[in-house]
Amino acid sequence: MRVHDHGHCGVLDDHGCVMNDETLELLAKEAVTHAEAGADMVAPSDMMDGRVGAIREALDEAGFDNIPIMAYSVKYASGYYGPFREAADSAPTFGDRKQYQMDPANAEEGIREASLDIAEGADMVMVKPALAYMDMIYRVKTSSAIRRSPTTSRASTRW
Repeated sequence: MRVHDHGHCGVLDDHGCVMNDETLELLAKEAVTHAEAGADMVAPSDMMDGRVGAIREALDEAGFDNIPIMAYSVKYASGYYGPFREAADSAPTFGDRKQYQMDPANAEEGIREASLDIAEGADMVMVKPALAYMDMIYRVKTSSAIRRSPTTSRASTRW
């Protein structure tokens, strides 16, 4: 499902910057809609701060406390996504996603983001792209007891 035709992962302001809090409201509503439609799990890939907590709260309030959340916790701004974005026609129509995806050179940020997502209620965390960042998978593994889900590409629904 393409939420936005501009290719970015959230609501934009007049200057083209993603507005985190406004996006959280939409993500929470979308997660509940997926659960109502029978989803076994939700997996937001947007990288907005606080998304797991907002989604967990919305799911719980709607009676879906049994629906797990797989968080794209460590998602790097990477050229690896280029071929997929071209094939799926999902590349940003302007700019890039570096405003809200991670810098691969900052490993500590990845650990911090995974820890925050776990604290907000994530049942599983993901490192993406996985192949080039096996060190991050190991770091996330040693910093928490939660399940990890490495991925290099996906054919899943786009959030």
